[in-house]
Amino acid sequence: MPSGGSGKGADLGSQNAIVLGFQHKVLFAVNAGDNTISSFRVNTDGSLELLNTHASGGTMPVSLAIRNQILYVVNAVSSNINGFAVDLSGTFTHIPGSLKMLRQF
Repeated sequence: MPSGGSGKGADLGSQNAIVLGFQHKVLFAVNAGDNTISSFRVNTDGSLELLNTHASGGTMPVSLAIRNQILYVVNAVSSNINGFAVDLSGTFTHIPGSLKMLRQF
């Protein structure tokens, strides 16, 4: 299923590159090749319908988490995390001021 973005073409070496939300009715995926994330409606027959694709706010998104209608994405190369408000239909928009740098060790 096309995601509206480009894959990396290799293993991301991460967990949660794909996550389900809203009682398994919406699937979210990273597109590391073009630094975007996508959402899909999960139909009753298991098929997917692309809903939304949006810039991740960094370079090489590798991991996602969703909680209370907020989607978080971790970007590996730019070492940041970004937040998106998700509506019940599965579309999402960037939350201004949510971009945070991750601490480097």
